Amino acid sequence: MSNSNTVIYRDLDISPALTESIEKKIAKLNRFSNNIFSSRVVLDTPRQHSMPNHHKGKVFSAHLDLDVNGHPIVVHKDSASIHLAVKEAFKAAETKLKAMNSKTKDKRHRALEANTLEASNDEEMDDQFEV
Repeated sequence: MSNSNTVIYRDLDISPALTESIEKKIAKLNRFSNNIFSSRVVLDTPRQHSMPNHHKGKVFSAHLDLDVNGHPIVVHKDSASIHLAVKEAFKAAETKLKAMNSKTKDKRHRALEANTLEASNDEEMDDQFEV
């Protein structure tokens, strides 16, 4: 499925290598769901005044928005390294996609089991009336 991928850098220099890495990670997410219509990755460094007082050093933030069949998946991760923030965000998104897929499969399996059970009950009823 063709989808639109957007990578936005805020207060960071654009890195072609990081953008390529993000695109590979998005392609990997497509293995878990063929229904990813769009993805948006925002990479930034939060302002110092918005950071907690106990945090020292520079912090990077990765914010990932996915549109999967009309259901949004939103992940936000902070780390001391932009690469780690991206890695953690995609790992969390992968976990959410797997959970979403298992729920869908469970519903599908329950529906199939109900149809099978219904069919077997109908056969039993037919057997009872054949005398």
